[in-house]
Amino acid sequence: MTIGLLYSYHIEIGPSSQMLKGRLQFFQELLHFDLQDAPLNAFVARENWPQKGTLHHEALFASLQEGDFFKPVHSAVDLTRFFMLEYELPITFHDADSLKTPLMVDPKRATVSDQLGLISSPDTVALRTDASETTTNGLHVFYFPNHLHEDKRLPLLQAAGSMFTHVHGGSTSIQLVESSSSDV
Repeated sequence: MTIGLLYSYHIEIGPSSQMLKGRLQFFQELLHFDLQDAPLNAFVARENWPQKGTLHHEALFASLQEGDFFKPVHSAVDLTRFFMLEYELPITFHDADSLKTPLMVDPKRATVSDQLGLISSPDTVALRTDASETTTNGLHVFYFPNHLHEDKRLPLLQAAGSMFTHVHGGSTSIQLVESSSSDV
């Protein structure tokens, strides 16, 4: 497993724009119809994940399959949900200023922790690190299964970072952590 960290600095989170809301609604509708013709495991391959709980993106796809579309929260959460659906990956977003660094990243267990404990895994997220409209520095955690070729990981993170800063301003930096635990 590889874990991608996408840091965003000096961002401005707010209500999602009408354009973002419209695109997300349309994308959800398209996926809903795709999910009527294909099983959920066509979008979420459970064998790729060590977690036993419901994966973040799996929950979104299951809701869409039932016709339960997500309601806008704010621009960062809404865009993160879009990333999960688009890339078919579990992704979490955190208020980076609420993290107690250094972070411990463990790709083998698919976890990211700070000095206070677990903040993220493909099926868990710490509420104490939730982002809000007052968040100015954020951290996306992308969980890449082994079958996703390494040549695709960095471009995917770069594309997500570009889209995120297009909506929220600021700048980004990227870090990939593979195979063994490390502090970041």
